[in-house]
Amino acid sequence: QVIRQLLHLGDTEFEDIRIGWEEWHETVKSISPWGHLPWLEIDEKVLTQSWAIARYLANQFGYAGKTPFEKAQVDAMGDQFKDYWNEMVPFFYSMYLKHNDMVRDNFHKQKKEVGEKGRDKFYGILTKEYKKNGSNGHLVGSSLTWIDLVVVDHMDVVDHFAPGFLDGFEEMRDLQKKVNATPKLQEWLKKRKHTPQ
Repeated sequence: QVIRQLLHLGDTEFEDIRIGWEEWHETVKSISPWGHLPWLEIDEKVLTQSWAIARYLANQFGYAGKTPFEKAQVDAMGDQFKDYWNEMVPFFYSMYLKHNDMVRDNFHKQKKEVGEKGRDKFYGILTKEYKKNGSNGHLVGSSLTWIDLVVVDHMDVVDHFAPGFLDGFEEMRDLQKKVNATPKLQEWLKKRKHTPQ
């Protein structure tokens, strides 16, 4: 979703292609550049990997940080997010599928053993950085960056699938509120399609 947000924030028209599970396995996977989603096609050039696409678009549209050091800070938080994601995979899997009877019990187990530990570590880091940056509605610098979008979009998803899981992180709730109040982003949030990809 962050890639689409960046394209919208950059006032760039794009073909928003959503691919279902069956379509992916039956036709699209075999023609995808590196065997996975997403990929971005621009003037017959192809870019893969979501983080690379996000960084490219953020640099194109001014959402990567204002200075080389700010850009490095944003990238560092992006790398930390990937570490957090990899650590949280068992919990996220059970979170997305907790409506399934076979997974429901596992959700509570994974929440306790994996989710809460990973959450506290990652959101502790974010809270520290947010305070250090003046609690100004941005994790880095004085303007919106792609890592703000990544963190807040992820928070919105977690709030949907596991209500209350992020309660108690008031600074991050402040970030979420301020980022989602960005007028241009609100335009996108109102018209976006809700799909897994």
